[in-house]
Amino acid sequence: MKLTKKLLERLEDILKACGYRVRYERGTFSGGFCVLKKERIVVLNKIFTIEGRINLLLDLLPQLELDETMLEEDDRQLLQKIRTQAQAA
Repeated sequence: MKLTKKLLERLEDILKACGYRVRYERGTFSGGFCVLKKERIVVLNKIFTIEGRINLLLDLLPQLELDETMLEEDDRQLLQKIRTQAQAA
């Protein structure tokens, strides 16, 4: 998987389609992201590079309970690929 701005946008779109808001803020959060589950907000550290942001989302997505019925087929397939890779790691 190429770590491009387009991939970052797709990952953000997956979260948004499942009811999460994605925000970029400065902070000293551990690992570079913070999830506020009650409010369904994902906060990423804005000082990270695009590659760093993508890697954080790739680590985060398998941990979240996402309603895949809200996703388009290509996004659903991408999410399944991410989850499969996370289980293999």
